[in-house]
Amino acid sequence: MAHNVKADINWYAGNPSVDNDPTLTKIVKDETAKFAPIYVQEQQLGSDDFSCYQDIIPDVYANIGNGGQVSLHNSHFTASDHLLIVGGQLFSKKMLSDF
Repeated sequence: MAHNVKADINWYAGNPSVDNDPTLTKIVKDETAKFAPIYVQEQQLGSDDFSCYQDIIPDVYANIGNGGQVSLHNSHFTASDHLLIVGGQLFSKKMLSDF
């Protein structure tokens, strides 16, 4: 023990990485392209507890962008009402399809 100091550490490695199912990702891209522009987001470091669901079932984590310059978790964020329509279309397509 250095300097007579002892420490107990409880290490939490965090959530697993988000790993989109390739088949479902293609379906979501193809279906979304029918009613909205799509983009492929750069991979980034971060975490989301959504990945815990993906440990159980195959799934896709998708974002709906609003073209803004401010991130979602910012007090200056404002979303376009049009996003409600796009989000609703994406959600209904997912819920009504075979995937």
